Amino acid sequence: MKHILYELLVFLRLKKRTIPNDNEILGYFRMFYLFLSAGMPVKESIEQCKVIVSPLMQPITKKILSKLDNGDDLELAMQETKVFPKYITDLVEAGRKNGSLKDIALEIIFFLEQKIDIKRKVNSGLFIVKIMSFILVVLIIAAFIVINKFKEILNDTKGELPTFTKLVLDFGDIVSNNWYIILFFVIVLLISFKILKKQYREKFDSLMFKVPIYGPIYKNLSFYRMSRIMSLTVQTGIAVEDSFEYASLAVDNIYFKNFINKIIYNLNKKDMLFKDAIEKANEEYKLLDNSFILILVAGRKSGNVKVALDSCAADYKRKLISLLSTVSDKVITPALFIIFIIVAIIYAAIMLPINNIWSSAQMMSK
Repeated sequence: MKHILYELLVFLRLKKRTIPNDNEILGYFRMFYLFLSAGMPVKESIEQCKVIVSPLMQPITKKILSKLDNGDDLELAMQETKVFPKYITDLVEAGRKNGSLKDIALEIIFFLEQKIDIKRKVNSGLFIVKIMSFILVVLIIAAFIVINKFKEILNDTKGELPTFTKLVLDFGDIVSNNWYIILFFVIVLLISFKILKKQYREKFDSLMFKVPIYGPIYKNLSFYRMSRIMSLTVQTGIAVEDSFEYASLAVDNIYFKNFINKIIYNLNKKDMLFKDAIEKANEEYKLLDNSFILILVAGRKSGNVKVALDSCAADYKRKLISLLSTVSDKVITPALFIIFIIVAIIYAAIMLPINNIWSSAQMMSK
């Protein structure tokens, strides 16, 4: 919630952005990788980055250099900035210790590029949902304004108003006369929702996978990220069993995190086989496709775990893009139907008495 409010204030230019985004972190790692590739030592590479990176990353780079001067390792210096996710700093640590920091930096670059690309596609795919929601809100507000404008005219007409028009006008009166009560009720609902969400976080997070239209998108996006992070960690020489821990660190959804942690718990049992550990967790949480389990087990058996994980990530990405391409078709039809109903109500409420007035005027003229 705080992150959403922060982004909104930045978008409205009411607050200056102080937290680097994924694009700026990506730019940082690109420069870092290029200087490492040119043969520069780690500290000198970071010193060069200080001049080139974005303005928001410059003070962060200075802080990293200060920590390095004090004898801290690179990953600890990066952790102190509280900008880099823990799974990234853990990967940097693994790369530093086994002498493959340059390769790790390249893998992090690829991961961030894919993350940004997917985020852009998701935002683009859901843009129509935001637009239609905005149109509906504007239309509902406009409906009350139009009805209230015609109210005095309709009340001054001779004769009885149609029952339907009376109902619409009465409803408009209720809303306009009690708007503060309605607003209070909405605020109470939002606060109650926030409190309940904290108390039942796992239950609420589990619903994210079941919401119509958005649920399948969220599920494929979650497993795409998990596959990519596991692939990234396996690339550094970390065992696939341990890669689940890094995937758990990168997850915000409590239900999904608990699912991964359940896999980790099962893997730590001495008598539990790799495949059984995942299947047992999946029986409880019902999130994974059997194909992912079979492909991962086959990749582990053949020694091609990274290839298997990359294949799964690519498959989840294809499914995600396919789902996003159908969002507009699933949203536009019901949204247009609601818009049609609102317009029809306004038209009927206003035009019925106007037609009566017109008919009465014609009869009087005769």
